[in-house]
Amino acid sequence: MDELKQEDYGWVRGGSKSIALLWLRQKNQDLMQIANALKPQDADNEYEMDIFLDLISIYSAIDASIGMVEDVQQMVWAAEAKNADLKLTIRNLTRKINAYEERFDNLNEHLK
Repeated sequence: MDELKQEDYGWVRGGSKSIALLWLRQKNQDLMQIANALKPQDADNEYEMDIFLDLISIYSAIDASIGMVEDVQQMVWAAEAKNADLKLTIRNLTRKINAYEERFDNLNEHLK
């Protein structure tokens, strides 16, 4: 019996989540192909039908999970964009405040 090839998933930790989702979606498609290949010819064969239905259930659960992660990822990206925009606004306001403080300091020096 051939041993199953072990895959290295270390790249997921440090890699892009989008790439990981694409990879997972591809693996899920592979699972669906396996399920279709194992689809029983005889609908009365309960054992084979149970295996087929289990694979379909796993595929559906993974597909729904990927969809939810993608939805959350969109929200995270939107929040990160807003955060970056707020940081930029704060930096600009800080520069303006510093400029006004410098003007007031100069004015105070001239008033003495």
